[in-house]
Amino acid sequence: MSRAKSPAALRPNGSVGSGNIARHLRAGMDEPMCSEQMQNAMRELQDTMVVMAHIEKAQSEHLGDLVQFRIRTEQNLAEFTDTLNGLMGPKT
Repeated sequence: MSRAKSPAALRPNGSVGSGNIARHLRAGMDEPMCSEQMQNAMRELQDTMVVMAHIEKAQSEHLGDLVQFRIRTEQNLAEFTDTLNGLMGPKT
């Protein structure tokens, strides 16, 4: 399993979130965003979507690892049970 990078490490500008969109919301939505603000907000959303995709991929890989571990554990338990039953002999 590959180790996922932290979301901040995946962002090109190193920000963690709360950028242009959050500032615009705090300032109030009375005044429309200018073109540059809109482009920055779109880039921020795209960056966030990339981070979310990486997180989803890492979670899917981890879930696959957990399923494989559970299957191996159940198989080992079945083998141990068979071995113990063989050692104890038939039930009378």
